[in-house]
Amino acid sequence: MSVVSGLVRRQATLWGLYALVMFLVCAALTVGFLLTNPSSARSSRGSNMDPRLLAVVFGGLALFAGYHVVRNGRHLLDPSCHPAVRAINERPWGPACAAALLDPAQHVRVGRLLVTPVAIVDPGAARVIGFDDLLWAYHHQLTQKLYGAITTSRTQFVALATRDGQTHKARQRSEEDVRQTLLWVNRLAPWVVLGYSPSLEAGFKRSPAALALAVAQRRAAGTADAGAAGAAGGAPR
Repeated sequence: MSVVSGLVRRQATLWGLYALVMFLVCAALTVGFLLTNPSSARSSRGSNMDPRLLAVVFGGLALFAGYHVVRNGRHLLDPSCHPAVRAINERPWGPACAAALLDPAQHVRVGRLLVTPVAIVDPGAARVIGFDDLLWAYHHQLTQKLYGAITTSRTQFVALATRDGQTHKARQRSEEDVRQTLLWVNRLAPWVVLGYSPSLEAGFKRSPAALALAVAQRRAAGTADAGAAGAAGGAPR
């Protein structure tokens, strides 16, 4: 548990500092626009923009940043309220996951992720996904293009769809790291469906419970994904 708590504290510190800076900047701009005389501001800038409107905009951003300052401060002081720690505390596989993270022989690092016998841990997002909750995993690639034609970057993710209807995209360093992660999923949780297809995506969005039932039947029958190697190295979505 101390490992996950440490990850939570690190994330809360980084995001808390970022939110604090944003809060201070937006609050200062809000006060500055509130103190600005509307008529003099319009005449000097030659614009019809009311500084009070800008004050409202930046005031809203300051409130949003302030909320995240409080939220991350709470996680820093009490990591047990973070969703990742709650997941470990509330799930049957939680103690086994915590023990595996403390023992280097019981977990393996694959790129940015930690794989234990019962769960995948994303340290960057302080997120823990148990194999009991995992239904479907596939390679997701985010391609950024300039002017819609020139590819500037490709970012690799492992998409992990869970029984609650959520799809968590865990960033990886390379396509090989994604492939290795999916192979570990197939090895440790062979009932999980691997590989992307439009029909799977449509079915998961329409009814996660239906896919959960199919995965439960695969698990009961001891069915592994026969195309795991191909799915792990196949075209990304």
